[in-house]
Amino acid sequence: MVVENALSTPGARLIALAVAGSVDTAGLGIRMFDIPLELPAVVVGVAWHPRHDDDAAHTWLRGLLIESFARLPM
Repeated sequence: MVVENALSTPGARLIALAVAGSVDTAGLGIRMFDIPLELPAVVVGVAWHPRHDDDAAHTWLRGLLIESFARLPM
């Protein structure tokens, strides 16, 4: 089964893998546990066509993505 996001899971008997801190569990009835094994590192990147280098909207979005991922514990 695939769900769109964590908000789809309350009340369902599902297990999911998520980056710690990426899901706000407050009030959703979601419990988080550490997994009992070591997983390989995940590399996250951002790519875009060079014609968008100076585009204000792309610059804003890239900055938002980089800032958001920098806050996640990895």
